[in-house]
Amino acid sequence: NLKAHILIDQSNSMGYASNDINKLEYSKILAASLSYMLIKNQDAVGLYMFDSKIKKIISPRSTKGHLNLLLSQMEKIKANNETNIAQALHECAEKTHKKGLVILISDLMDDQEKILMGLKHFLYKGHEVIVFHILDPKEITFDFKERIRFRDLESKAEIITNPRLLKKSYQENFKTFMEFYKRNCGKHRIDYIPISTDQPLDTALTEYLVKRKKLN
Repeated sequence: NLKAHILIDQSNSMGYASNDINKLEYSKILAASLSYMLIKNQDAVGLYMFDSKIKKIISPRSTKGHLNLLLSQMEKIKANNETNIAQALHECAEKTHKKGLVILISDLMDDQEKILMGLKHFLYKGHEVIVFHILDPKEITFDFKERIRFRDLESKAEIITNPRLLKKSYQENFKTFMEFYKRNCGKHRIDYIPISTDQPLDTALTEYLVKRKKLN
């Protein structure tokens, strides 16, 4: 049976929401759904929670009681601290020995090249990798109308500006940001699935089921 490792980014940027659910809450629901499906299939599931470092590790098991443990730990997760995704990925890779499936759930708001190196570390150890890139709808559209104060949730830096003056350059940079992951994940056979928090979970779960079928 498969051994899966779910990695949840709980850094402050994951706490952002422009609608009823922030990125972290959406990630927790996704992780809980994946855990249920894996354990129902008698696969073992482990959990890693991280911000600037790994905050919690639960080793993989496949029992119903283990699912309850995973769900109770996910419920407690709060967005906190700055992020260092690459460092957390390398630490997790060093702690996962038997080949399996690595599922990263994150907004990937960090150094892109370093994140890619962290993902490649898992590949080097023989794992299959899925990346669920969790985004808020307004991070994608930049659909802000009036003069607004933007605050970095991690560095706390602030800027007050007219969003209409920034929209074009923001969208160009955001497109480059997304294309980096799409291009490089595809190049290294990493499944890359961008998901907006206003989308139903069906999209993410379907992508997982496709991946699971391939592994079979």
